[in-house]
Amino acid sequence: MSVPALDVINDAALAIGDPAFTRLKRPQWLVILNQSQRDMARKLRLVRHTATFDIEDSDEYAMPDDCIQSVSFQWNDTPTNRETWRWLAEMFEDEFRAGTDGAFASGDPRKYLALTDTFRLYPRPDREIDGGGKITYWGMPDNVTDETTQAITIRDTARDTLKERMVIYGLRALDRFDKAREHEQEWIASLTTDREKFEDRSADRRPRLRPYPSSFGER
Repeated sequence: MSVPALDVINDAALAIGDPAFTRLKRPQWLVILNQSQRDMARKLRLVRHTATFDIEDSDEYAMPDDCIQSVSFQWNDTPTNRETWRWLAEMFEDEFRAGTDGAFASGDPRKYLALTDTFRLYPRPDREIDGGGKITYWGMPDNVTDETTQAITIRDTARDTLKERMVIYGLRALDRFDKAREHEQEWIASLTTDREKFEDRSADRRPRLRPYPSSFGER
């Protein structure tokens, strides 16, 4: 199921007492919807992307333009074979400096170093492979361009939180700043409460397991 963008816009307009769009028109609400989705994606891990990139005779590559935070990197010398992707281990900057001080090994990459706008592979690839790299990352949602035919581009479970963020922008647009500030404080508090549900979809038992007593041999 995907939530129609117009449904969320209608909910937000109703919440500020303007269901007929007399004070804020639908094109204004569309701008507000897209801004609110981007706000949520920056604050929560909501939109996960996977993209491929070409392996070149270089160790440094640009991060995707919409990347907020990288999750993982993979490498494959035969990208057409979906079974042979290999995970790269993360390096930290001190490890990277130590590994490249005075010499920079080349060959099949085994590790990566994530920087602000770029990432580096180690060892430096010694051949070019079209589509030989893969990055998974938390990114930005696509814009909704037509609220009558498109759905929201963040997950459906975030619908109510998205609507509340839109209400804040709607109140500001109507110069109701005190009310907007009150709603924003409540919205930020709700993010703190709901963050785990949004970002971790698993309800397994591991956090609730009781550790064994610390004394050796006791169970």
